[in-house]
Amino acid sequence: MITALLGCLKDEESGVRASAAETLAELGKPSSYVSSALAQWIELHQSSDYVGSGIDALWNLEIPQGSRE
Repeated sequence: MITALLGCLKDEESGVRASAAETLAELGKPSSYVSSALAQWIELHQSSDYVGSGIDALWNLEIPQGSRE
């Protein structure tokens, strides 16, 4: 499932990318596996137009919305 969601981060539809990023963040809270997978995905897609979606997902995972300034 994580691999499929990572693939959705490159979808042409921004809503699909946003939903995938949010879902990855939710799935990753109890597990460091998602953080590692996201970091690897970002590393592999640095020159991609969609790398921001991966960064958003990792940001949402590491810094929950309620604790942001």
